[in-house]
Amino acid sequence: MKLDKARVFKVGIAFVIIMLFWEVYDFAVPILLDRTYGLSATWRGVIMGLDNILAIVLLPLFGSLSDKSKGKVFGRRTPFIVIGTLLAGILVMLLIAIENTEFNKLVEMGVKNIDQLVSKGYLDSKYLDPIYQTINAESPLFEQFSIDFHAAQVKMAIANTIANPTSLVLFIIVLFVLLVTMSAFRAPVVALMPDVTIKPLRSGANAIMNFMGGIGGFISIGLYSLFAPDYGSFVLLFLLLVMFMYMLLAGYMLLVNEKKFVNLRYEEERKWNVIDEEEAEGQEKLSKGKIISLLLILASIFFWFMGYNAVRSHLSVYVTDKLLMESSGVGLINFANGLGGALALIPVGFMSGKIGRKKSTLIGFALASIAFFPCLFVNSKTAYIVGICFVLAGIGLIIVNVNTLPMVCEMSKGSNVGKYTGYYYVASMSAQAVAPFFAGLFMDKLGDNVMFVFASINILIAFIVMLFVKHGDNKPTKEEIKSNIMDI
Repeated sequence: MKLDKARVFKVGIAFVIIMLFWEVYDFAVPILLDRTYGLSATWRGVIMGLDNILAIVLLPLFGSLSDKSKGKVFGRRTPFIVIGTLLAGILVMLLIAIENTEFNKLVEMGVKNIDQLVSKGYLDSKYLDPIYQTINAESPLFEQFSIDFHAAQVKMAIANTIANPTSLVLFIIVLFVLLVTMSAFRAPVVALMPDVTIKPLRSGANAIMNFMGGIGGFISIGLYSLFAPDYGSFVLLFLLLVMFMYMLLAGYMLLVNEKKFVNLRYEEERKWNVIDEEEAEGQEKLSKGKIISLLLILASIFFWFMGYNAVRSHLSVYVTDKLLMESSGVGLINFANGLGGALALIPVGFMSGKIGRKKSTLIGFALASIAFFPCLFVNSKTAYIVGICFVLAGIGLIIVNVNTLPMVCEMSKGSNVGKYTGYYYVASMSAQAVAPFFAGLFMDKLGDNVMFVFASINILIAFIVMLFVKHGDNKPTKEEIKSNIMDI
């Protein structure tokens, strides 16, 4: 029994598109809401969360719709991927056009000019002193000046938004439509992996899918590190994002024959006699024990994403505004996060086969929870600690993500795997709908660093819930373990 890694890599191109979009989205949108519309951490959290509320309904819906799709020409999932990607690209450009028009208004009003900010009452007049005209990063006045200057820019943005709310309303509407479009093919993309892979090899296949997602993440890091100015237009960044999404879509269409790949999986199931018993007998209902385990797995996933997304959704603003790093600093931290995941890919393939998915997931939770705690004590002088912590958090991330989706899919049948991937994303997106808001609320009340405490506590809860799971922990044979490790 051997995982066809080439097949998984090819379908993983669609996952590169997904992760490329989300990584740029998570970086850029909080900054745009802060810079152009002056929204607080709480309100940024509301908007970053509200878009996910739609996804809670739409992910299982589109997963189920793709399950039922006839797919006579391109397969069940591919039409969703093609149409979703093309529409998303158009909406991305519309979104940035709306925001950039409003940002240019702020520039004309003098949002970059100290004199204008002082004259309008947004900045203390002491900053007109000549000493501040030549200030640099080595000056002891730099940190306080940077904080006050940004606060003045936010005040101007708030005043402009209150006076002219139309742009923000249009921005949110287009953002929601964009997220609906992305939801239309996210569940079908994730369902592709179990569609083309037999059950005992899905942890290894999911590791490859996460690796492909990591490629999308690294591309996005390169894009916003190079093309996102510290305080300027993001048009070029979003234009390049759309270009890469369309190029990847073209590659997917050239390399993936979904119907052929699914038929190959059926042949492998017959060859190795690993057809699910419930599917073979035509049973529709899960046992009570499996239902309880499924609910516990989903609850654990919920708290995991509550913790992890609380940090990711506010990271770009935190790093640039509070740690006073450039946009490339966000890229470095996310690179560290991805590096940790890359380092863990081969070990996690061995670990999940050797000790099982549940124990592996518990180790991932523990690592991530521990990793975030030291960040509570970080300031602009010790910002490098965040990068170190995110390497460890990245290891925990890949361990958890590689194992939890297969645990959910283990409960499914081939005919309804899209619905079960939808359940997985209901849990994760529900968390992402509320995590930014609650984390932002605590940040506004107790300080930005508290988001790391919020994250650690939620991941600890996920750890405790996972302890009670009794199903979904498929442990391959020694031969399958060796195949999984070699193929990763």
